[in-house]
Amino acid sequence: MKKIILIFQLLVLFFSHAVIQAQNKSGIDSAEVARLSAQVDSAKTIVYMQRIEEYKVKLAQDSTNKDAVINLGRYYSALQDYDSALTIYASYLNRFPDDQEVLFKYALAQADNRDFFKAQDKMRILLKMDPQNLKYQLFMGQLDVWIGQNLDEAKSYLQNVLAKDPNNLSALVAMSSLSMQQNDFTAAENYMAQIKTIDSESPELKTLQSALTMNKFRYKQEKNYAILAKAEALYADHKCSEALPMYEEFLNNSDQNTIIEKEYADVNACAGQYQKAIDIYTDILNKGYDVNVDYSRASTYLAMGDSVNALASFQKLVKENPDDFNMNLNLGDAYFRMHEYNKAEDVYDNMKSKMQLDSSQIAMVDQRYKWMPVTGFRGILSSFPTYTLLTPYASYYSDNLGIRNNIQGLRVDLGLTTFLSIGAEGFRTSLSSNVAQLNVNSIRWDLTFRLTENLLFGINFGNSYYGNNYTQPIADVYARTEIANNYAVYANYSKLDASQIIYSPYLINFRINADMFRLGGYYQTKSGVRLSADYSNFNFSDGNNGYNLAFRIGKYFYPDFMMGYEYVTTGFRTTSLLYYSPSSAASHNIFADWDIVKDTSLTVTIGGLIGFIANSNSILRQGYAAATWRIIDRLTVQARLTGGGSFQNVVGYSSFGVSLSAYWTL
Repeated sequence: MKKIILIFQLLVLFFSHAVIQAQNKSGIDSAEVARLSAQVDSAKTIVYMQRIEEYKVKLAQDSTNKDAVINLGRYYSALQDYDSALTIYASYLNRFPDDQEVLFKYALAQADNRDFFKAQDKMRILLKMDPQNLKYQLFMGQLDVWIGQNLDEAKSYLQNVLAKDPNNLSALVAMSSLSMQQNDFTAAENYMAQIKTIDSESPELKTLQSALTMNKFRYKQEKNYAILAKAEALYADHKCSEALPMYEEFLNNSDQNTIIEKEYADVNACAGQYQKAIDIYTDILNKGYDVNVDYSRASTYLAMGDSVNALASFQKLVKENPDDFNMNLNLGDAYFRMHEYNKAEDVYDNMKSKMQLDSSQIAMVDQRYKWMPVTGFRGILSSFPTYTLLTPYASYYSDNLGIRNNIQGLRVDLGLTTFLSIGAEGFRTSLSSNVAQLNVNSIRWDLTFRLTENLLFGINFGNSYYGNNYTQPIADVYARTEIANNYAVYANYSKLDASQIIYSPYLINFRINADMFRLGGYYQTKSGVRLSADYSNFNFSDGNNGYNLAFRIGKYFYPDFMMGYEYVTTGFRTTSLLYYSPSSAASHNIFADWDIVKDTSLTVTIGGLIGFIANSNSILRQGYAAATWRIIDRLTVQARLTGGGSFQNVVGYSSFGVSLSAYWTL
């Protein structure tokens, strides 16, 4: 048997020498090299298999034979049969778990089998057993580098090895690779130079050089795309002028990229650099047609006021894409800019009659009609009224004092122009208690002025007619400006009956006129903090006057949930026997509002507050639920339910209210 093994070993040596000679011989056929290499591999396999059989017999005779375990693992690994090698090691370690030599071989085999994380687990055990072992530190450092994790740990271990053995090639190779991963390419090249002085023919040098080239390219790309990401963030935030230099830097350091070039043109247009944007779009189109680029160029012509080129471009685009909403809309706008109003209207009419438009698209087209100059009899008929709005409403209120207030009404508004509307309103109020009842019919006229998109001003006036032939004038003057979720300011003056401000059973058959002035608003920060205040001042014809002030500070902790603190104070000059009029009252409250449903057709909000009434040592509590439902595009219904309890005139006070209204645009 030993003679056979010796013969195979001699064959391996012979064929290995033959392969080397074939590789060094000028002009040798590559097929010959491959044939000889295959013969070498075959001879090696025969030798390794024979050695495996030999050590399997030894291990069968003595399962504790460590030499047999190590050699079996070594030959299995040489044949890349790592599963068998790992099985042999694991079986031995089950009996001798603290054997460092076998445990280290086990870790090496796991690494050869690409199970780097499992190999790390074994190395941590070994380093705990022998933390100063440089062989263990070297391999653990290599594993960290191969995985690309724990690089600081790897650096520490590898530096320990090089401090003891500065020419350790494995440690130098690992340190060079680690430096590349940390983008320290100068250090990586220095380690490569040191490897070359030790072994200029080291096969690792070529691998490291390729890795260095690749990592330098990767790092350059990462830096460049970080610049692009910052530029795109500025563009998204409409800071286009700030974004431009970053786009230019990215493009200067990149190969041709049509997508980013178009984006760069878009940013130029956003920054008002229209001609530069046009030049870039044109250059891209010269390289190959793209409908999106053509559309962006046409839109830029329109934005820069070049109506001739814009019209020509959108005519071509709509001809090729007749069902595209934006292209048709811009074609109409281009005709409008050219003062060809009839053609613009024809485009808009065609869109509404032949295209399937959603509600927002219909609103955009309708807005274009409003921009049309009113000329001739047709213009007058088509623009009057600009809208008709019907608003039926009803409300009911009751409390534990026996008050019941029931109101039903209808309001009609007609839009005369885009900024002026007139309206008429009629409503009936039924106010009753356990001992009295009052029915009042009211009629008033309304004028509403939309001075700007965000500023509204209105006046309404009329009379309330009582059953005893008593007539009382009523009026409102109001103004409001608001940008949703940013700020609002409102003010109004009202002239009405005191029974509609303060609910009291004694005011049902006792007429007191009231003048009320109200001022308030809110401001909301970008972080979701909202500050609001509401102040009302009352002047009654019985000579009394009072005020109510509410201040709130809250925060949106979620997009649809707000919570905060409210302070409310009320006071009157004199205390009346007819109605609740404390000289001073205040409460400190915690409030919350939550939009439990919020979509395009339905919004449902619930909320309330709980607090402490300072001058009566009692608890204040209120709750509400409100809903807005857009049944169809032109019909919206709103409902609100409220209830709560407080303290008045040494007794508890509780109330309940419900209201319902609809807004129907004809």
